Amino acid sequence: MFCAQQLRGDSLGGRAIRGAPVLIAFLLSSSWAIAVAQDYEPRHGFWMGAGLGFGPASFACDSCDYRRATANNSSQLGGWAISFGLGGTPSPRLRVGAEYSGWLHGLKDSLPEIELISLLVAMYARDQGGPFLELGAGFSNYSLVQGTGDPIEPVARTASSFVSGHGFGFTLGVGWEFPSEFTPRITYSYGREDTLDASGRTIARGWTHKVLLIEVGGRGP
Repeated sequence: MFCAQQLRGDSLGGRAIRGAPVLIAFLLSSSWAIAVAQDYEPRHGFWMGAGLGFGPASFACDSCDYRRATANNSSQLGGWAISFGLGGTPSPRLRVGAEYSGWLHGLKDSLPEIELISLLVAMYARDQGGPFLELGAGFSNYSLVQGTGDPIEPVARTASSFVSGHGFGFTLGVGWEFPSEFTPRITYSYGREDTLDASGRTIARGWTHKVLLIEVGGRGP
């Protein structure tokens, strides 16, 4: 287990990932129930979405100690992720909004965590269903947090980050919208934090991360 003095304060949006699986299940079941009960119409109005994904993250730096930064010896780690988004629909083939995505490696001990809060643009080939392309850009955060081993609440409530750094990132995604508003997608994201700090000391410079995810979820009014 990685041991280091904790930094003050939680990460950019760390608390959002706590209790996420239950909330995702509720949002998806509600969205699908509404879609089945209504006639399928062109996209319009307010939308919200949620998803659960799995995939690897890879890390690189100009100068760093991977063991100190990730509590692992490898520069590539598998993990799972959640996402939440909401926004508006200027036209049936265009949605805009904001999205939070959080990625974790494992459930116990010291967990590498990647977060991205971005402005999102989704472009559709059809007024109803079909393929889509999405682009996003915003603020990224990397941190090393204390895991609980509990998939419902994977990050300890009272724990601060052992390691943290803030920067900017972008995301690119492709997917397919089904009539039930079931929306599987593949996303690629990139983030860069100029430095990572632990206990007031800089332990990494030029830190970057890339995440490739396969996600299942839903998006609708």
